[in-house]
Amino acid sequence: MSCSVCIATYKRPRELAACLDALRQQSEPPDEIVVSDAGGDTETREVVASHRRRQESLIVHCPTPRAALPWQRWWGLQHCGGTFVLFLDDDIRLAPQALALLRQAYDQGTDVAGAGFAITYERSNDARPVAGNTDGWRTRWLGIVGARPGSITPGGITIDLPIAASDSPIVEVEWLSGGAMSFRRDVLTSIGALNGLFELYDRRIGKAEDSILSHRARAEGRLLLIGGPHAVHPPLDRATRTANPQDGYRKGLLETWGRAHVLRWLADDPSHASRAWRRIATLEIARAGKAAVRHPMHAEHWQRLAGDAVGIARTVREWDRLPERPDQPSDVTTLMFFWDYDTQWGADRSRQAGRRDWGHLDFRYTDDLLDWHAQFAIPACFAVVGAAALPGARPYHDPAQIRRIHAAGHEVASHAFEHEWLPALDRQALLRTLRDSKDALEQCIGAPVVSFVPPFNQPFDYAAAGSFSLSERREAGARRTTLRGLCDALAETGYRFCRVAYVPLGERVGRWLGHAPLRPAPPITISGITCVRIGPCGFDGAQLLARCRRATAGTPVVLYGHPHSLQIQDVAPQTTDADLQTRDPDLQAKSAKSVDRQRQSPPRVDQSAAAVRQVLAMTSLAARSGGLRCVLPSQLLTSAAPQDALAPMPSAS
Repeated sequence: MSCSVCIATYKRPRELAACLDALRQQSEPPDEIVVSDAGGDTETREVVASHRRRQESLIVHCPTPRAALPWQRWWGLQHCGGTFVLFLDDDIRLAPQALALLRQAYDQGTDVAGAGFAITYERSNDARPVAGNTDGWRTRWLGIVGARPGSITPGGITIDLPIAASDSPIVEVEWLSGGAMSFRRDVLTSIGALNGLFELYDRRIGKAEDSILSHRARAEGRLLLIGGPHAVHPPLDRATRTANPQDGYRKGLLETWGRAHVLRWLADDPSHASRAWRRIATLEIARAGKAAVRHPMHAEHWQRLAGDAVGIARTVREWDRLPERPDQPSDVTTLMFFWDYDTQWGADRSRQAGRRDWGHLDFRYTDDLLDWHAQFAIPACFAVVGAAALPGARPYHDPAQIRRIHAAGHEVASHAFEHEWLPALDRQALLRTLRDSKDALEQCIGAPVVSFVPPFNQPFDYAAAGSFSLSERREAGARRTTLRGLCDALAETGYRFCRVAYVPLGERVGRWLGHAPLRPAPPITISGITCVRIGPCGFDGAQLLARCRRATAGTPVVLYGHPHSLQIQDVAPQTTDADLQTRDPDLQAKSAKSVDRQRQSPPRVDQSAAAVRQVLAMTSLAARSGGLRCVLPSQLLTSAAPQDALAPMPSAS
C-alpha cells in the first residue's frame, strides 16, 4: 500500500522543519509528502524547498489562502495519490518506526478504514512523553466516569484516547486524533468534503474535526489505534500558538455554539446531544467564571463569559435548526464566473499608464482556464471583444479559440467590438459597436449572443439609483452614454443581459464611512435588460465565503477576472486597473496620492493561478454537495425574477 503524508501548516516553519526531519528518518519512508500551507510566509516556503532537496520522498507544496484546518486537509488530499493518507499536524514528530507500524495496521484486513496514533506531550524538563489524566470532577460532571478510552458517548462526547495499549499494540477505537490520523483514500473519497465544518472553522468556531471525520469513516470499516508514544508533541510552553481562539469572546462562542454543532453531528439522536450539551455548557460557564474571579482585571476572561452567554442564547434559539450532517448545507447560493477576454484590442485602449503589450497573454492563459474549468466542472461566461472573432492572427484575433470556449459549454458574451470606452460614444457609434460585436461573435460560434459586458465596467452613471460619475461627465461631455442609455441600445440590438458596476449613493456613503460591507445585490431590469452588479475583481476564498453568507435568496454572487492577469504571483497580490475603476468611478480624475490611498483599501485583489484554482475547487465541492449552483447569464434569464429598477437599490448595511 502506498502512503501519502499530508501536513497542514500555518506560519510555523520551525515546527514544520522538525516534522519533516522526523519523516526523513522513517524506517519505511512515505511515498509522497504534501504540505498544505495556509500561511504563505517566506520561511515556510524555504523550509519546504530545503527538505525537497534533501528528502528522498516526493514533497509537494500546496499553498491555500483558506486557513480552515479541515479544508487544508481536504486540499492536501486533492494533491496526493496514496492508497492511504496520513494527516499530520505540523508540530507532530513521528518516531522512526511509526509509518512501518501504520502499514502493519492496514495489513490486518480490508475492513480497516483508518489507523492512527495517540498524541503524547513532552515535559519541559526531561522531554519524556506523559499521558493526560481524564479522571476527576470533570468526568463526573459530564457523566463519563468509566467510559472506554477512545469511544464516543451516545451524546457525542469523545473519550480521550489510550496512550498505551495493555493487551495489544493495536486496539480498535471509535475516533482518531487529528494530529496523526490516517484513512484509506477510497474511504475519504466516499465521505467527500465536509462543507459545514469548513465554514465553522472559517468563522473560528470549529471544533473536533478529527472525531467528526472519524465518525463518518467508521461507517466504512474499523478504526485502529497504534499504542505507544509514536507521535510526540513538543512541550506546550515551547510550542508556537495557533490562530485558534485560546481565550476571549471567540473562545466562549467556540465552547458553546461551536460545540453544539459537534454534538449534533456525533450523537445518536438530538435528545442525547441536548443533554450532553447542557452539561458541557454549564462546565464551560464554571471554568470561565472561575478564571474571571481569580483574575478579575484580565478582560479576556470576562469576554469569554460574554461569548458563552451569546453562544448559549444562540444554541437555545436555533437548536432545532442545526444541521445533522456537516456536508449538508441548508441554503443554495447562486454563483456566476466571468472572464474578460480583452486581447490586444483591450491593451491598446487601456486607460492606465504602463506597458500595453499584454494582449497575447489572454490567449495563453485562456487555454489553462478551459482546462481548470473542465477539471472542476464549473461553467463560465467569457466576455469576448468582437473583433477578436474575425479572421486573423494573434494578438488581435483567434476565432478558433473562441469556438473552443463555446464548444466547452461556456457562454460567449460581447465585450464591445474593439473594447471601446462606451461613455464617450454617441448613440450611433454605440449601436454600431454593439451590432458589429454581436454579429462577429455569432458568425464565429454559430449560436446567439445575448449577454454583454461593458469594457472598463463603464458607464457608472445611473441617476435612478443615485450613481453619478464626475469623470464620465467631464471627459465624455453632455452627449455621453449613461447606463440607461446603454441598456436602451442593448435592447434595440437584441441583447438581454448586462453586467454592471455602478454603486448607489447610499452604499457609497456607507463605504466612505466604513459601515457598509460588500453585499451582493439581486438582479434588476433597466430598459428591459436583466442586469447583475459585480463585486471586486479577483479571486479570494475568504471573501467569497463572506459574500456567499451575505447573499440573500435569488441573489447571484459574481466573480470576474482577466486571463492575462493569471501571471500575477501569489506572493504579491496586486490591485488591477479594472478593480480600481469598479470601486471608484472617478478614479481617472484623482491625484496620485488618492490612487495610493485607494490601492491600500481592502479587499486586496488576487487574480493569480493559485487563487483561481482554489476558488474553483471550493465552488466544485460546494456544488457537488448541493450548497451552491453555478449559472450562466443566459440561464439566469430563465430563472431570475428581476425587481423593478425604477426604485433605487437598497444600500448595504
